Amino acid sequence: MVQVEECVELSAHGSDDQLERYALGRLPAVEVPLLEEHLLVCVDCREKVDSFDNVAVAMREALAWNHLGADRVKAKGGFGAWIAAALRRPAVAMTLAFALLIAAIASFSHDKPRFARIAALQLTATRGEMPSTVPTSELNLTLADGPREGGPFRVELVNAAGGPVWQGLAESSPSGARIDVRAWLVQGDYFLRLYGESGAVAREYGFRVRNP
Repeated sequence: MVQVEECVELSAHGSDDQLERYALGRLPAVEVPLLEEHLLVCVDCREKVDSFDNVAVAMREALAWNHLGADRVKAKGGFGAWIAAALRRPAVAMTLAFALLIAAIASFSHDKPRFARIAALQLTATRGEMPSTVPTSELNLTLADGPREGGPFRVELVNAAGGPVWQGLAESSPSGARIDVRAWLVQGDYFLRLYGESGAVAREYGFRVRNP
């Protein structure tokens, strides 16, 4: 009798299911050699395996904490016992594992610029050290020496290179003209131009945006 050896063919790329089972150590032994041979030459599949590995590690850590924490609170009875029972449920453990992953990803984003929702500045047209603010999505400006009546007046915000960033209207008030700039302002120098009724620039104000 001729014995026919089982042969498992692998597609050009491993399926997500194959790669996940390989990362978890659950792939049938007959499929492992073919998959590992493919992983030697395929960067995309290796990256997927790495991502599945990260999930597996997070889940193992969550489960370890689950059993340890659950055993500690179970002895207290009452609400603690209820928490212990909930923590032992696979769905809860998986949710906790993904929460840990999200927290880990967020921890690597601390060096990204942080935007304030609203910032405020008071500007004067005199030359000298320009006031500064943090990156923001909305900036409330008061022009201390701006027009106190009349208007509204046309204003334009440009960057240090003179490129237009925002334009709108300034409302006069007893404390000076007020402007609400709604634009994403990243780090850099900016200049606000206030136009008179003739259409010419009446005043120019400068300020800086700096990361905290």
